[in-house]
Amino acid sequence: MTFVTPFKDVARLAMALVTAGLLIFSVAFYGHYRYVRLKLINSVKDTTQQKVATAATELDAFIGRLIPVAQTVAHIIGSRSLSKEQIETLLRRAKPIDFFGLGVAFAPYAFNTHNKLYGPYYFEKKGINELIDLGTLYDYTAPSIQWYNNPITNGANFSTPYMGITSGTILAEYATPFYAFDDKEQKHASGIVFANQSIDHLNHIIASQYQDQTGYWFIVSKEGIVLAHPEKKFTTTLTSFTDITQNNNNTVLQETILQAVKGKPTFALYNNEINGAQSWLICEPLTTTQWVLCHVFDISELEIGQQINGQQLPNFDRQSLMITIICALLAFILGITLCFSLGTPYPPTLWYCSASISVALICALAALWYVAHCHPDYGSSLQFIKSKRDLLTLFGAKNETQPISDSSHKDGPTDFDQALEVLNKTQPYQTLNLASETFLLIPTGLFINHIQLTADNKVELSCYLWQHYVNVDESIQRGFILPQASNVSILQIGHQKEGPVEKFVWLVEATLNQELVFQRYPFDVKNLEITIWPQNLEKQIILIPDFDSYELIHPRSLPGINPSAHITGWQFEGSYFGYNKIHYGTFFGMYSYGTFGTYTTSQTSREHELCFNVMIKRNLIDTIIADLIPLGVIALLLFVILVTATQQSYGVLGSCAAVFFGTIIEHERFRTKTGNTGLCFFENFYLIMYCAILAIVTVSLLYLLHFMIRFIQYRTNLISQLLFWPLMLFSMVFLTLVYLY
Repeated sequence: MTFVTPFKDVARLAMALVTAGLLIFSVAFYGHYRYVRLKLINSVKDTTQQKVATAATELDAFIGRLIPVAQTVAHIIGSRSLSKEQIETLLRRAKPIDFFGLGVAFAPYAFNTHNKLYGPYYFEKKGINELIDLGTLYDYTAPSIQWYNNPITNGANFSTPYMGITSGTILAEYATPFYAFDDKEQKHASGIVFANQSIDHLNHIIASQYQDQTGYWFIVSKEGIVLAHPEKKFTTTLTSFTDITQNNNNTVLQETILQAVKGKPTFALYNNEINGAQSWLICEPLTTTQWVLCHVFDISELEIGQQINGQQLPNFDRQSLMITIICALLAFILGITLCFSLGTPYPPTLWYCSASISVALICALAALWYVAHCHPDYGSSLQFIKSKRDLLTLFGAKNETQPISDSSHKDGPTDFDQALEVLNKTQPYQTLNLASETFLLIPTGLFINHIQLTADNKVELSCYLWQHYVNVDESIQRGFILPQASNVSILQIGHQKEGPVEKFVWLVEATLNQELVFQRYPFDVKNLEITIWPQNLEKQIILIPDFDSYELIHPRSLPGINPSAHITGWQFEGSYFGYNKIHYGTFFGMYSYGTFGTYTTSQTSREHELCFNVMIKRNLIDTIIADLIPLGVIALLLFVILVTATQQSYGVLGSCAAVFFGTIIEHERFRTKTGNTGLCFFENFYLIMYCAILAIVTVSLLYLLHFMIRFIQYRTNLISQLLFWPLMLFSMVFLTLVYLY
């Protein structure tokens, strides 16, 4: 017997298989997306944890260098009788450049019987090494002075961080006693040798070596005192980390650090104490001092800096989720169609099917727009400068420690050169002081108080801008140029000169030309570029970001943006420094004449143009109220006109004309707002309305003129009414994929 399968059954079977396949593909693709993203996050987490462990090892070695220096000096002083001049010379020669201070504190009358106390202390003060005698300032042997009494009583150790009386800063110190024998050959402490680091030094090491675009670092001592932190208010006084956690009600931070103090590396997820952003907290103990090095990784930075197979993470997220949504949508539409095809095609059934598909399209459209808004395209042509290390690589600058000037250094003859050889093996820690043999580097920073987009898509700006000139010849003209400015006012409000360092601060008000493209409106992210040139175009001058002027430099922390600044209709996504490379094709007249012709004297392509970028994302609430609601009303009016077209007869033409002119007025308002910069994403919806108006007029006339077209005459133009919302919404979904995928 031969069975003949009806065509409808074959079609339904095919639809069922396709629906199942789309559902499986949607689930599988979403699972793959989650797997790849989770793999990336775990990879970043592992890399970050390894980075923190390496930083802890390096920082531990840096702090640990206090030990051999102090012990060697103590051995030299304790093993021989030295004069006052020799001790002072020893301190000058033994103190490494990267140490804050090195000193000796003799016990009462241990140095000589004429003076009770003698405490030479060689330390850094405002960039200059000075030598003072602590014994002439105060009685450091008093019971309340723990930095002296603790090592005398308990032996060599790292003391509890304290506020230095002479230095005026918090000091982290290692001290070791040295001994002498009395007439009865009994050993007794003759004083201590102490070596210390200041909080400023620790912050500088962290900022120059480890700080980048991914968060911030801080250090907590074993006693719970904050030794380094980007917020200076925590390090200007002896602040306990428990005070910070109690003020922020952050128990996770407190518990994590308490575990790390016990010598165990820890990891936690918490809302950080600076901006409340969800962050990773990675803590590594320092074995030498039992301090804790903490790194806070702002998870939102993943959206800007990370890549997958050369693709930006937000683009990967957006495209993967959009594919998942579309597959689920198609599966739902086919499933709904299959279900309703099993019944009799009565008008109520058809209306239920059309409504179900329309609701599915609305949900998919909302999901696609939500994904596009949460994962925008951050594409930029700038070189993103993340840290000082980037500048080091970019300009070939030297990573070196600059010697600190000493106004009182006088080398005298010594008889302990051989004993100092061990100190020469302890090399200074390599701190980052930018110096280039090719370019003159000028640190430049700015702080924006007001920024606003104008109607003609220009940027109005009011900011403070400053520059530091270090050892710069007077022939170099001070100042800067804003090449984008069509209207600019520059007022110098600050000028300070301290030795070789000259500092300028200006108040700048300018209107800047910007190339703003609205193709993805309203799901667009704008990079507002503020390009800064040096005043002397003919010189090899490079402006570099003044990272030292900012507590945090990662984009999400909005460095250089006043917290009270805002742009109407937009929200700040980030701010950062970068470099543009633009070839202008001209020497700007900077050439000279030779015997045979002309020759150039400077490179004028401006290969390293310093730019400060402000990333902004449009506020969707404003767009929904101002643009989407009018479009929804127009679409609803058109549907009413279509449903009532048979009752209106030829009056439908007047109704369509009225809606048409209203649409034109709304469209013109929209184009004025976007600057008439070509056809953008949302503007296509107005074209859909025009097409819908034309389709309604055409279908209505064909029906009124009694053209025998089954598509139109069936049940009084029912098919056109059923297809109105699905076709319109499907067109919007299709355009969303074309523009935003």
